[in-house]
Amino acid sequence: MLKNYFIIAIRNFLRQWSFSLLNLAGLTVGMASSVLIILWVIDEWSIDKFHENLDHIFRVYEKQEYAGQDPLLVYNTPGPLAPELADNFPEIRHVVRFTPLWRQLVFRSGDRLFQETNGYLADQMAFEMFTFVAEAGDPVAALGSPDNIILTKELADKYFPGESPLGQTITVDNEYQYTVAAVVYKPANTHLNFDFIIRFETNIERFWSQGSSNWNSNSFFTYVQLDPGLDYRETEEKIKDFIVDHQEQTSLYLEPLSRSYLYNIWGTGAIHNVRIFTAVAFLVLLIACINFMNLSTARSARRAKEVGLRKVSGGTRFQVAAQFLGESVLFAIAAFILAMVLVELLMPWFNELSGKVLSVRILSVPILFSFLMIMVFTGLFSGSYPALFLSSFMPVEVLKGKQKSGSKSFRRALVVFQFSLSVALMISTMVIRKQMDYIQNKHLGFQKEHIVTLHTSAGSVRHKDLLRKELQDIPGVMISSASNNLPSRIGNSTYGINWEGKDPDQRVLFNFLHTDFDFVETFGMEMVAGRSFSREIATDSSAYLINEEAARFIGNENMIGMPFSMWGNEGVIIGIVRNFHFQDLKHNINPLVIRLSPPDATLIHLRLHPDAIASTMDEIENRWDRICPDEPVDYRFFDQQFDHMYRSEQRMSRLFLWFSVLAVVISCLGLFGLASYMAEQKRGEIGVRKAFGAGTLDVMLFMIREFTKWVVVSIFIGVPLAWYFMDRWLANFVFREGHGPFPYIIASAAAIGIAILAVGYQALKAALSNPVDTLRYE
Repeated sequence: MLKNYFIIAIRNFLRQWSFSLLNLAGLTVGMASSVLIILWVIDEWSIDKFHENLDHIFRVYEKQEYAGQDPLLVYNTPGPLAPELADNFPEIRHVVRFTPLWRQLVFRSGDRLFQETNGYLADQMAFEMFTFVAEAGDPVAALGSPDNIILTKELADKYFPGESPLGQTITVDNEYQYTVAAVVYKPANTHLNFDFIIRFETNIERFWSQGSSNWNSNSFFTYVQLDPGLDYRETEEKIKDFIVDHQEQTSLYLEPLSRSYLYNIWGTGAIHNVRIFTAVAFLVLLIACINFMNLSTARSARRAKEVGLRKVSGGTRFQVAAQFLGESVLFAIAAFILAMVLVELLMPWFNELSGKVLSVRILSVPILFSFLMIMVFTGLFSGSYPALFLSSFMPVEVLKGKQKSGSKSFRRALVVFQFSLSVALMISTMVIRKQMDYIQNKHLGFQKEHIVTLHTSAGSVRHKDLLRKELQDIPGVMISSASNNLPSRIGNSTYGINWEGKDPDQRVLFNFLHTDFDFVETFGMEMVAGRSFSREIATDSSAYLINEEAARFIGNENMIGMPFSMWGNEGVIIGIVRNFHFQDLKHNINPLVIRLSPPDATLIHLRLHPDAIASTMDEIENRWDRICPDEPVDYRFFDQQFDHMYRSEQRMSRLFLWFSVLAVVISCLGLFGLASYMAEQKRGEIGVRKAFGAGTLDVMLFMIREFTKWVVVSIFIGVPLAWYFMDRWLANFVFREGHGPFPYIIASAAAIGIAILAVGYQALKAALSNPVDTLRYE
C-alpha cells in the first residue's frame, strides 16, 4: 500500500508539475529561511556554553550608588579584589582576573612587526576555570612564568607559518621578550575575545602604570568558581559588602556566566534578538505551511473523484487522510533536501550579513534536533488540513461532481494571518532602518567626517609631540589634537570630583576625558560659555572644561572661573562645551569633565582636507615611518569606528529586511493559492457573469475586490502588532526618532499593491476564460 501511495504521489507531482513546483518552492524557501535563522539562534545561545565548569563560574560585578543618579552597574573591578576574595571566602574554589590589557602592543618576530590589541592578562588558574583546548603546550603551566605567552591558533599561524611556535621568542614594545609556551584554540562563540594571554602578576606592572594595588581603579574583570552544590546567592550575600571599606556605597554581586551574554546586568543582552528571530523563523515556516494548505485545497477539485473512487472501493477516511498526509511529508522531505542545498549556497552571504561563521557541516545534537523538528512540523502541519478536508469528501457527491468547498473562513483567516505578519515585518524593517538612519545622520555635537585617528604604542607615544608637529605640517592636515579616548567612546568615570560649594558628603559620578590642545576645534565642538584650552595662557595647564549636563548638575549660575578639582588636582572651569553624545544613543548624556593632560592623550586625531585624503594619508605614513621606523602605523577613520558601534543593530536591520521580503514573497504565494481556489469555485459564476455581458475588467475587479478587503483586514491587524513590538525595541534608545506615519502608510500601500499583483494573474486568467467551456457541464 505504501508503494502504491508513493507511486500516486509521484504521478500527481508530474501531472500537475507547475502547481507542484510552486508548492515545493514555497516550502523550500520557508524551510531554508528557518534553517538559517535557527543556525544563528543556536550560535547565539551557545556563547560560552562550552566551558566544563560553566555552572560554577560567575562574573563579579559592582553596583555603585551616586547622589541624584541611577545606580551604576559595572563588570569592572579593582585589581586587589581577586586575591582578597580568595583569602577570605573558602567556598570560592578559584578567583581569576581574566581581563583585557586595554592597550596596543607592538610585536616583533624576526624581522616582522605586528600591532596587537586583543591581549589579555590572566591569573595562573585561568585555564583550570575556563575550558580552552590546547593545540600545543600546557596553558596552565605556561602561566606559571611571567615571561611566557600563550597564543591562539590563528595568531600562531600568522607569526610562525609552517613551523612549531613552541619555544619561539616574541619581543613586545622593543623591550620585553616572551617565549611561546602554549597555543590554544579559541572558539568564535565566547565573550573572551583574546588573541594572546600573558600572566597577570608582574606583567600588569609592566604595561599598566597604576598597577594592580589601587582599590579605586576599576580596570579589571574578575571571575569566581564556586564549589559544586553551593547556591551562588548565599556566597553573593556574603561578599556583598566586602568592598565598602575601599569603595563607598558599592556592593558586589555575582552573575552566572551562563546568563552573561544573553541577559547581562543591564538587561540589554542578546536574548531580545534571539527571541525575535526565533519567532521570525517559526512564523516564516508557518507562512510556508499555510501556503501549502491553500494551494492543496485550491486544487481539491482535481483529486475529488480519486477520493470518491477510493472510498467506494472500501477505503476508510483514515486511509485517505494518511495518504494525503504522507504526500505532504514526502513534499516536506524533498523541500528540506532542496532547502539544505539552498542553505549551503547562501551560507557565505548569510555569514557576511550576520557577522557569524556558521556552517551546516558542523552538526551537533541541537542542530540535528532542530532540523528534524523543522521537517516533521512542516510535513505534518502543512498536510493536516488538506488531509482532513480531502478525506471528508462523500463519494456519492464527488462522483456526481458536487464536492464541497470546505471552510472559506478558515482559508481566509490563514491568508489574513500571513499578510498581517508580512505587514508587521515590513513596518518593523522600515522603523529599524529609519532609526539607523537617524543615528547615522543625527548631529552628535561633534564632527566625525574626514577625521583620522592614529593609535600610539609604548614606543611611538614617546615621539607623540614630534609626530603631531610633523603631521600637522602636512598641507592636507587642517588641524590636530590628541586624547585618551574617542569622543564617542568615553567610558572612564570617577567620583573624585570637587567644586566650590559642593556638599562634601555628596558622592557624584562624572565621566572624564584627557586631551591635548585644540581638541574642541579638531572635532568641531561648540562652546556655549567661556573658551577652550589655549597654549597662550600658562594657567590652562590646571584648567577644566565641562559639558552642559555637568553645569546643570553643579547648578551654579557663574561657573566660568569657579574653583574645580579632580583627584585633588586644583584648577578652575574655563569653559562649558555644548552637550555631545560621548556614548551610543542608548545612553543619556551624563556629566563630563575634560582635563588638559597631554601625557595621557595617546590617540592622535587629524582632521583632513576632504579634497586630498589619499595623498595626505600617503604623506602621513611616510612621516610616521621616518620618525617611528620600528613600529607600523595604525590608523582608523573616525566615522568608520563610529559606525562600528551600531554594527549589531545594522545587522539586525539587514536581516529583518531580507526575511521580511521572503515573508512577503511567501505570503503572495498564499494569495495566489486562494485566488486559484476562488477561480476553481467561482468558474460557474464567472461564466454566467460573462454570458450576461460582463467584460474582462469587470471580472478582474470582482475577484480583486474579494481579496483586497482581506488584505485591509490584515493591515488593521499588522499595524498595531508592529507598533507594539517596535515601540519596545525603540525603548532601548534614549534618543530616537520615533515611529512616524511614513512606515505604516508605505507598508499598507505596498501590501495592497502586492496583493493586487499576486491576484492579478488568476483574475486575468479567469476573466479571459470562455463562458461556453465553463458552463458546458453546469
